[in-house]
Amino acid sequence: MALTLVTEPTENPITIDEAKLHLKLDDETADDSLVEGLIDACVEQAEAFLGRALCSQTWDLVLDGFPANRIELSLPPLQSVTSIKYRDTANAEQTLAATYYSVITPTNAKGYVELNYGYSWPTVYSRSDAVTIRYVCGYGTAAAVPASIKSAMLIMLDNLYSQRGSIVIGTTIEDTKTVDMLLWPYRVIEF
Repeated sequence: MALTLVTEPTENPITIDEAKLHLKLDDETADDSLVEGLIDACVEQAEAFLGRALCSQTWDLVLDGFPANRIELSLPPLQSVTSIKYRDTANAEQTLAATYYSVITPTNAKGYVELNYGYSWPTVYSRSDAVTIRYVCGYGTAAAVPASIKSAMLIMLDNLYSQRGSIVIGTTIEDTKTVDMLLWPYRVIEF
């Protein structure tokens, strides 16, 4: 199983203006590139911790075959499945008709694809990339990302901007507790 990013998000959950307002940087542009880089770092860390996509992005899930039942898709929330392509027994690429499957998009868990009643997965050619599922995930636009996640990223941004080195022993770590408190309700837990 391999997961590959096809289309990156076109926006970040936090804009440069929101970040500068939070950091109290007024209209200065001297640190804009630094702040933009720190925003990217905060988004990467939040998505990694949460196991979620924040703004809309497209991914390919590549499998060596179809599973027995349903196929879970990482990085919720799932918006849609664009296509399911597979290699038939002659090793020719085919697109599975949407009548074969349903796309389930729960709001607080991983989305998945499941077979419709009376259908079965096609037999595939034996290769590590026999099946490719292309899907779109994330909350959509930056405005749709939950406020708690944005707030946590702003706190992380403030820490990264104001403490550009290692943490000094003896300093408090209250901000990290606040970030954890804001992010934990949205974390995808794997069992």
